[in-house]
Amino acid sequence: MALNQSPLTPRIIFRRLHLALWLSLPFTASALFAQPFLTSGSLTATWHDNLTQAVAGVEHLAATQFAASLAAEHCHTLNRDDALLLGAAINAEAWSRYTGLDRATLGGQLGWRHRFGLGAYAPTLRLDLATAVVVARESARTGNQSTATLRASRRFSPETRLDLAADYGRQTARDTVLGQQRGSLSAEVAYDPNPQWRWRGRVRWANGDVLVYHPVTWTPWGWQHLHGYGAGYNYYAFPTSIVRTFGPPHHAHRVFAHTWSYSLGVSPAIGPRTALTFQIERAETAYDAISYINHALTLGVAHQF
Repeated sequence: MALNQSPLTPRIIFRRLHLALWLSLPFTASALFAQPFLTSGSLTATWHDNLTQAVAGVEHLAATQFAASLAAEHCHTLNRDDALLLGAAINAEAWSRYTGLDRATLGGQLGWRHRFGLGAYAPTLRLDLATAVVVARESARTGNQSTATLRASRRFSPETRLDLAADYGRQTARDTVLGQQRGSLSAEVAYDPNPQWRWRGRVRWANGDVLVYHPVTWTPWGWQHLHGYGAGYNYYAFPTSIVRTFGPPHHAHRVFAHTWSYSLGVSPAIGPRTALTFQIERAETAYDAISYINHALTLGVAHQF
């Protein structure tokens, strides 16, 4: 008698990936401390002009995100062209306002890298599977996140390198409305005019879940949006939840949208293993008949230990 089997949906695949990577963490840690590993850290401050992903300017809320990260990676050579990569990372985020968005993550990463030939101009292909536990100040946002990333890169000259990437990620939350699944494709060009300076330009397309927030007020007929949802907006088509992250109550909507983003950055070196980072980014997101724009400005420092 044939057994009934459930289809392998993306949700089931990422659950199994999350479990497998967490089971491998003890072996990852053992390998990291038993072998030489590369450790890096960074500190950044990013100003966002539209945290609520709102269309109407009156609903835009701005704040600065402060982030710190520490990562360690061990590269185990398999043969001339292939290497196994084991890593672990801890990240923390704090916000100048709306501290309910504060969170910390702890996770591990398993990767494989293949180099097509020898020399600095040989193209490389890399696959990474990562998972992490997310602890948020607002308990409704606590959960897990898993990401699969495929990246191809090639240096065309001593100054110029091209990176192409595709990724798919899933984040769970205690409040299911606040969970997200999203994939993206990106292309980045890096230009190093000299050893002290690096310029980067990137274009990225993303498709999947986005959290949109609208201010609401309670009336005898239930929660009502203060400014109207706008033409083309079907409120009942999206999962919703009431949150107080921004002080007054907001409806959190999980919508399916696509985003085009463009960024330009420069990284001047201030030491043999330390560089500053300056980046500006513009993103336009659309769903149904609605679109909105986000801007972000990032200042940071990165160091390789």
